[in-house]
Amino acid sequence: MRNWCHQNNVVFKSILVTCSDTHVWSERLAARSTNPKPNQLVTDYDAFEKMYGTMQLEADTGELVVDSIHPIETIIQQVRSFVA
Repeated sequence: MRNWCHQNNVVFKSILVTCSDTHVWSERLAARSTNPKPNQLVTDYDAFEKMYGTMQLEADTGELVVDSIHPIETIIQQVRSFVA
């Protein structure tokens, strides 16, 4: 995708949305476990952590990292500034 964008003079802006609060992750997965979609195989934070070790992904160079624990207004402002 990045190569195609570069070859076609398209500016590619990547945003990684994450959540740094493990308690929030645990709550979100517990809520998912009540009625998971077919592709939502992970429904327990402790099981996920044992299997993968961390929920955090590494950002690519130049990628904006947005933490979903912040208010949506703050996140929108970060994204607007990044894509401007």
